[in-house]
Amino acid sequence: MPAGETEPGMFEFTGHGVRLAFIDEHPAPGDRGEPILLIHGFASTHAVSWVFPQWVKTLTGAGRRVIAFDNRGHGRSEKFYDPAAYALPEMAEDARALLDHLHIEVADVMGYSMGARIAAFLQYGAGDRCDVWFLVRANQGAPRTPSCCTVWRRESSTSTCCI
Repeated sequence: MPAGETEPGMFEFTGHGVRLAFIDEHPAPGDRGEPILLIHGFASTHAVSWVFPQWVKTLTGAGRRVIAFDNRGHGRSEKFYDPAAYALPEMAEDARALLDHLHIEVADVMGYSMGARIAAFLQYGAGDRCDVWFLVRANQGAPRTPSCCTVWRRESSTSTCCI
């Protein structure tokens, strides 16, 4: 297995003092040169949020390099027992450290639920590293409450759709 690979397709690295597990899937047909970082929500993993529902397959099939990781305290990434270790700015720094580790200067970012909040903090702290942010919020289980997706583009406006 390649250096850092813990099982086929799964890698680990330590960035800013945190061991993170991640996947780095390259495009199936041709590389569009537009990597996308996927950030899962609370009590989930990269596999549950992005692999099993076929997001990774769909995006790589469309020519995207896909990076998805297990947030600290989730899946195969390092667990901490101090609640302060789970502050959203710290978790956003994990995402930035992963982009640095992979030598990715600019990527699109898609976050779901807590992952959307992490992506927003990433945008706040390292907005020059992201071209487009897709922030997705589920309906929280409340009846008749819409699911929303907010899309920000670095060089244009914000659009929100709720269904």
